[in-house]
Amino acid sequence: MAQGDASLIPGIYERPLDEDQVDLVVGGYGTNTELPAMPLVMERQHFFVGLMGLGVNNALVHPTTSP
Repeated sequence: MAQGDASLIPGIYERPLDEDQVDLVVGGYGTNTELPAMPLVMERQHFFVGLMGLGVNNALVHPTTSP
């Protein structure tokens, strides 16, 4: 697998969310790094801050925002 493989991204967020029990997640830069992580963050009902991830909400339509 290449290091740019988006399927690896959710695994990066699992430990901080599940084991370390963080309250706020600061994501990467851009939709391509935030989109794979967002379902995991949404499922655990945490805040997710990222830069230039405008396409994430278009794809997932987070319930606290309007399309």
